[in-house]
Amino acid sequence: MQRTRRTSGQNAPSCKIVIDTSTDPQYISNSIASSSISSLDSQKAASTLTSPSRSRASGKTSTITSPSRSRTSSKTTIISSPSRSRTSSKTTIISSPSRSRTSSKTTTISSPSRSRATYNITSPSRSRASSKTSISSSSPRRARSSTSKSTSRSTKSIRNSSLQDYDIGEELGRGAFGVTYKGYNKLVNKEVAIKTIDVNKSVEKNVKLDDIESEVDILMTLSSYPDCYKYIACYYDSFRDHFNGADTIFIVSEFVDGLSLDAYLKTASLRAEEDEDEDVFDTDELVDLFSQLTSGINHIHTLGFAHRDLKPDNILITKDGVIKIIDFGLSCLKKCDVSACFDTCKGTAGTLMYMSPEYVTRTQQQTLDGAKANDIWSLGVVMYNLANGYDQFPFDIYNSRTGRDYDYNEQAEQIKKAPKYDSQHSDPNINTIVDALLINKWINRPNISQVIDILNENK
Repeated sequence: MQRTRRTSGQNAPSCKIVIDTSTDPQYISNSIASSSISSLDSQKAASTLTSPSRSRASGKTSTITSPSRSRTSSKTTIISSPSRSRTSSKTTIISSPSRSRTSSKTTTISSPSRSRATYNITSPSRSRASSKTSISSSSPRRARSSTSKSTSRSTKSIRNSSLQDYDIGEELGRGAFGVTYKGYNKLVNKEVAIKTIDVNKSVEKNVKLDDIESEVDILMTLSSYPDCYKYIACYYDSFRDHFNGADTIFIVSEFVDGLSLDAYLKTASLRAEEDEDEDVFDTDELVDLFSQLTSGINHIHTLGFAHRDLKPDNILITKDGVIKIIDFGLSCLKKCDVSACFDTCKGTAGTLMYMSPEYVTRTQQQTLDGAKANDIWSLGVVMYNLANGYDQFPFDIYNSRTGRDYDYNEQAEQIKKAPKYDSQHSDPNINTIVDALLINKWINRPNISQVIDILNENK
């Protein structure tokens, strides 16, 4: 069967779903600063990628196809991947940023120490009457394990800051319940990303304020000033105020000047096609990206959380090549008090193309361990994208018989049987790393510590 790819102008099924809404926190909106790259994405990665196997009419003048790859896998079990033909006639040359290659590999990967910020963002104390609810002041807490004896919040996460402390700039993106803006903290002269959540719209869609506070609390635990974690966008502040006449919750975080990993990969794929490179990223670049991603997930899992919506759109990459994981609106954890522990990892949440087979079939374990296993699958699909190119997946995404992309239900059927394809990078060690994560049965999938060991053994 010939492997096909979708043009970038065609959207994959990416509906976020939440099954069992009575127990699963509602998806609030796009993550903090997740939209900060949307303007750059549209400017830097607007060209299309098409597949030679598709027979579609197109009025576009610039066509990029996936590079031809014909190689023999070094694995004992070879799943044959059809060759990809290269089209050399292009009428438009697409320029992309130069690569920042990493020439030296690290020897070990572990949970890195936290990178402390050099600036100081504080929430000034204010003595004034307020009609706001849930605004008791609290300082960001240091990262702690959510499985300790008690993780119940004695104080609320929404703080007593004010919109007057910030200038609101350009719109960066729009979500289901509000808008993310580029902002400026006037107290410390610092650019920030400000996510706004319309309280009334959230309530109308059955989103509880406790759910919003839970997302904030997760961010405060994972990466908050002054204990900003390097591979997670840093949380600074949150407060409730009125904005454009609406009761609004504001979540302030690190402004990431860069691209989403999706746009970064798309641009790199176009560049590789122009340069007729065999791979989109070479081994050193991939090992560097893999190392950062696994370190970030290790940090999340070690503190007792699961992300549950890991995908290239929820990963940013700075101009210096540093990964920042964002969007914890669907995250879950294990909570304990003096009498018992319980998981908040009920239901099915995520984005279809990066959802594990057991989440698609709704047969996953309704526990934190089950959610972590889903994260490992999602991480494996992201790594597969990076190793093989934009819009390449370990399963079919295009129906050659009908000449169109699979719809949601058809795509779900393909994922249930995944993986269908092995990774096809020119470095067999890279393929070993990627394929080790893409195990259909979740119980046989490695945990994040084992993933780190696999990466160290094969880089």
